[in-house]
Amino acid sequence: MKKFRLFILLGIFCFSFSDLAAQPAGKWEGSIDVAGQQIDIEIQFSNSKNNLGGVLSIPSQGAYGLKLNSVEWKNPQISFKVDTATTHLTFEGELANDSITGKFLQSGYEGTFCLTKKQQKKTPWVDREVTFKSGDLTLAGTLSLPDSTGTYPGVVLVSGSGGQDRSENVGGFKVFDKLAAALLKKGIAVIRYDDRGTGESEGKDVMNYTTPELAKDAEAAFQKLISNAHVNKAKSGIIGHSEGAIIAGDVARNNPEVDFILLMAGSAVRGDKLLLAQSKAIMKTQGMDENYVKSIIELNKKIYSRLMKEKVDWDKLKDELWQGFAGLKKKEELTAMDSATIKKQVNAQMTSMRKPWFRHFVKLNPIEIYKDVGVPAMAMFGGKDSQVPARQNARAIEKMGKENFEIKLFPDANHLFQKAETGSPMEYGSLDKEFVNGFTNFIVEWIKEQ
Repeated sequence: MKKFRLFILLGIFCFSFSDLAAQPAGKWEGSIDVAGQQIDIEIQFSNSKNNLGGVLSIPSQGAYGLKLNSVEWKNPQISFKVDTATTHLTFEGELANDSITGKFLQSGYEGTFCLTKKQQKKTPWVDREVTFKSGDLTLAGTLSLPDSTGTYPGVVLVSGSGGQDRSENVGGFKVFDKLAAALLKKGIAVIRYDDRGTGESEGKDVMNYTTPELAKDAEAAFQKLISNAHVNKAKSGIIGHSEGAIIAGDVARNNPEVDFILLMAGSAVRGDKLLLAQSKAIMKTQGMDENYVKSIIELNKKIYSRLMKEKVDWDKLKDELWQGFAGLKKKEELTAMDSATIKKQVNAQMTSMRKPWFRHFVKLNPIEIYKDVGVPAMAMFGGKDSQVPARQNARAIEKMGKENFEIKLFPDANHLFQKAETGSPMEYGSLDKEFVNGFTNFIVEWIKEQ
């Protein structure tokens, strides 16, 4: 059976309302049944100026913050759409017995789904929904305090590349929710936020912004954190994951109020070198043929060398991509099916590489940022990380020779600091949704020593 993929889906829901006459708001979780598969989904409904809107996320497919269009609520019926350049989804549901059920349509497929409102769990700490300005944008997040009486060290959690919500949900593992809970239990305040253009934060798709622009958001979140009366501004810092580690360094070198930074699987080599190492490591975890791996790496080297130039010849780059994907065959030797598949791959790659984020990242050298960081810094790596290989990046930090930078290796950890089998991103969703033993305790103890 062909595997059904929800690029932006939906169809039948199940909500439960405390006030049936009111518009739905808050977070809803459930699944959709379509083409013999059950796929977990999450919806965040928001009500701004009496206009109902929201976003859809599909964690198993790495899709987050997909905007709901044309939301209509006429008790007991609700309907909405999700429209993108490639996908058109329609949802129609009806309230019955504290739930909404209905049908979902996507490209000729019809299915059903059910959502229930996520109940706010009672926690021993205090959660406060917050907003803050970053330039012209308003960003949304959660500020969590151990309690509402004392004063505590605090940290901002900054996510990796791509649009991430405040939970940093990767393959169903809510990295930042899990980390925040561990920190709060040990008396450390936390603020985490939706990336611009994601969740409840304003902005375009995050790939339209460069890393320095995203650093402004982390700076704004840090100012929001230390402005709280229950946060000790003299003992507060930033924890950045993946690209978020680079951002943490960028904020720290420009803001003397940042007291420390922790780098979770943060790259320390130039973007093109990281991407080459990443591709090689991921293909290795998948057991790909060595000659195939070598050909892909050589192709990527050519592509990145063109992107490194001030002025990119996009026509030549596209032709080079075509020849690479075609296995260096002549175009006239390809079958119609080969040509259609390659065209789709090439167009997708070209769209990605033209984005401001990618153009900037491929040239970005994090070491040039870290050299200017004067506060204590802890760089943590997973020994089985295939996205930011530990050996390559730890060595770059060691060669920098800065005494304020320490390094900690978790040998069995992947990029999310789960206990891994191969380290492949493909296995994230199948692993336990927990950190490797000792990971959070190490972070807590290090922060308390600063």
